[in-house]
Amino acid sequence: MLASAATLQLIVRELRVLKMTNHPNLVSYFKSYLGVKSLYIVLEYCERGSISYFFTDDTLSEDQIVFLLHEILNG
Repeated sequence: MLASAATLQLIVRELRVLKMTNHPNLVSYFKSYLGVKSLYIVLEYCERGSISYFFTDDTLSEDQIVFLLHEILNG
């Protein structure tokens, strides 16, 4: 399925932003490839997965919440 011109513009803009970001709290962008029907984006491997990794327990302590929010906002 082909994306609309407006959607393609948004994707290109997002890729430009990804290329410019460089911060230890953000996933690094390496390259992107346009296939016949898909766009492939090569990103840094995150050993622990997504932030949902930290939410495996039902509750987080206030200190854990403060730490995570601090790291997110630094990104």
